[in-house]
Amino acid sequence: MSDEVIKVYYSVGRKSATVRKLEKWFQMHQMEYQLLTFGSLTQKELLNILYLTDQGFSDIIRTKIKNPSLNKLLNQAIDKYTVPEMLDFLLEHHYLLKSPIAIKDHKLQIGYNEEELRQFIHRERRIVEQRYHFSQ
Repeated sequence: MSDEVIKVYYSVGRKSATVRKLEKWFQMHQMEYQLLTFGSLTQKELLNILYLTDQGFSDIIRTKIKNPSLNKLLNQAIDKYTVPEMLDFLLEHHYLLKSPIAIKDHKLQIGYNEEELRQFIHRERRIVEQRYHFSQ
């Protein structure tokens, strides 16, 4: 079991309601987390995030991009870049990443989903909480 804190990456200037809900959830469950902007993300960390996804890049790239030229640039990058090139592209254009992204060890959460966030709670604590919940 790792003692590392949960890293929560988000887009600078876009500390959205989703990020605040995530912070509140971690605080409510007395879990240690660290807020980091996507600007501090390294290629190695982004590759690790990518490894933990089910659908690869499509799980971490925003789909609702209103700027047509940015959309075109992204589609061109997806079509022609290798994985390392795509990682570099996303690090350069980190505002294209979905936000927030929470990661600890082999656990990954993109966005806010209360049920899926429970994966960050230690197994023993989840069992105790579940027993308490069902006994009421």
